[in-house]
Parts: sequence; structure tokens; C-alpha cells
Amino acid sequence: MSYNNQEIKDLKQNLKQRTNLQKKRTNLRRLADSDNPSKMIAVIEEDIKKLNEHLGMLKKVLKNK
Repeated sequence: MSYNNQEIKDLKQNLKQRTNLQKKRTNLRRLADSDNPSKMIAVIEEDIKKLNEHLGMLKKVLKNK
């Protein structure tokens, strides 16, 4: 399986974004206040949404090959 330059660039960008999201989640969990679980749930739901968007982009790239 080979990728063109744009696809490689997109995959690298996706990996960078996922890495940044993971760092953000880790930092937020460290800062999370145990008295405010609803805020933490909202943060986790937003992370899931963003990761699913990235997964969709990756699937599109791989599907075209």
C-alpha cells in the first residue's frame, strides 16, 4: 500500500492532533476537581467526539487506497 504526499501529510497531522488531544486530556484529568464530575464528563465527551472525527478522516484516507 502506498500513499501520496498529501495523504502522508494528513496522516502526520492527524497523529500530531491525536497526540495533542491525549496530552490535553491527561492534563485536564490531573487538574480535575473531584467535586465537579459533570465538567469532567463534558470534557471526556468532547475528546471522544474529536477522536471520532480523526478516526473518520483516517478511514477515508485508507478507504481510497
